[in-house]
Amino acid sequence: MDSEVPPRPLVTVVIPNLNTGQRLVRTLESVLKQDYPFLECIVVDGGSTDESPEILSRYQGRIECVYEPPHGHADAINRGLMRSRGEIVTWLPAGDIHMPGAVSRAVEYFQSLYDK
Repeated sequence: MDSEVPPRPLVTVVIPNLNTGQRLVRTLESVLKQDYPFLECIVVDGGSTDESPEILSRYQGRIECVYEPPHGHADAINRGLMRSRGEIVTWLPAGDIHMPGAVSRAVEYFQSLYDK
């Protein structure tokens, strides 16, 4: 019997942003410090005029940034979802945070649904 471990799914977190400034740092750090290694972070910025573009540039290579004209929160989420590659996809408003371990617990829960 083969005891091969099934591959772990890629999780995508979409972050819509418009002028959240330093609150964006807290959000990005809460996602990037998750204990789950298969994570994709996509920030959709709707034309921020504050320090958000400079903050996002600091995370180049660790996140994907999409700069789109502002068409609202829902449009930003949809644009991020269209770019996502994850099998599990979520969104997190800029300024909010994921608690430590949140992503790995969500993956465990989804995987348990398939184990039944």
